[in-house]
Parts: sequence; structure tokens; C-alpha cells
Amino acid sequence: MKYILLLIIMLVVSTSCKENKQNIAVDNGYTITLKNLKSWANNRKARIIKVENRKRVVVDSIIVNDGGGVFKGDIKLSGKHYITFDNKSGVIEFILSNETIDIIVNNETPKLSIINNSPQNNIITTYTNESEYLRKYISTLKAKNAGFIKLKDTLSINKIKKSYDSITEVGINFDKTFIKNNPSKVFSAIILERLTLSKTIKKSEAKLLFKELKNDAINSIAAKKLEPILKD
Repeated sequence: MKYILLLIIMLVVSTSCKENKQNIAVDNGYTITLKNLKSWANNRKARIIKVENRKRVVVDSIIVNDGGGVFKGDIKLSGKHYITFDNKSGVIEFILSNETIDIIVNNETPKLSIINNSPQNNIITTYTNESEYLRKYISTLKAKNAGFIKLKDTLSINKIKKSYDSITEVGINFDKTFIKNNPSKVFSAIILERLTLSKTIKKSEAKLLFKELKNDAINSIAAKKLEPILKD
């Protein structure tokens, strides 16, 4: 068990989630091209929405024709948004920022749509892939713990708890390293918001990480929410 935890910690330290400077977005508006839409979508309205104060707010809308459509505009604060279609269940969740991207729509399950040419969204895939070992390890611990609970094996339950606490700390360090390595990514601001609001990290730590944010990340919905919270 100790060997496994040591290996995981080494992986966190050497995480390759480092930002490529050439992928920093330029503030020249957004262009979002929807592709691969089938006949069901023709002449239907597609909307970009965000959730604000627990309400859906429409940011942009278009009428879909000939298998696709293009959203064009300018966003002041980057952040998590959704694309919806009239009379169609499911949404496409993505980070909207001022960049040019293509979305290959999954007509059956919109949430499985593929987002191309988007550094702000592609980094989420990188994060998911590189943190997969953490989720697998936690899943293994939970499965073992369930068996020990049935057996009322208190000693083993306590060992599992210690391992869980250790892997949780590894996960927190992974997130902090990710933010430091990707200071321009909106997803970094979203992670920092989660760590701060859940009080997973101390306010002093959050302040230092907040100072690392720049470009789209500092000009994001998440960062603007954190700003008053982290003021001295």
C-alpha cells in the first residue's frame, strides 16, 4: 500500500499538465461551428446558455440549417456554458471563451459531442486522463471498504480510511499542480473555485493560486466569484 501511494505521489509531481504558451487565446471574439447535425435539427433553434443565480440565461442563439450552424460573438467572462436544441433532450457542456472551435455533434447523446481546436476545452480531457489513476484507486478503496464493513472488520476499515485520506491529499496536490501549470486555462479557475468554496484548501493557499491565474482564467466567471472571497 505504501509503495502504491509513493508511486502516485511521484506521478503527481511529474504531471505533464503543463501549458503550451502558443495555445493562449486571443481576445478577438468567439466562433463556434456546429457540425454533423442530422435532419432533425433543421430549422430548429440552438442556444448557448449559462446558469446564473440558478437561472438559465441565453447568451447567443442561431437557427440550424444544412447540418450545422455558426455562433459568433464576444464574451467578457469565460466559463462553463451549455448548448441546447429546441425539442431535443440533452445538452453540450463546454467552456465558452473567445476562441474559434468546432463541435462535432453527437445526434443521439449531445453530451458526448466532440469539441475540436479548443485549448480551453481540450485541457479538460488532459486533466481527466491524467487523474484517472486517482479515481480508479479511490474506487478500489471504496469497494474494499464495503467488504470490510460487511465483515465488521474494524482494523481493516481504519487502514482503508488512512489510505483514503492519503489519496485525497494526493488529489488535492494534483489539482494545485494543475492550476500552477495551466494558469491561463479557465478550467484551472473552476478547479480553484471548487477547492476554495469547499474549504478543501486554506484561504491563504487559495490566494497564492489565485495570483497565478492570467488571461482567460482571471477573466472568467469562476475567478470573478472568487475575487471578493479572497480579498484581505
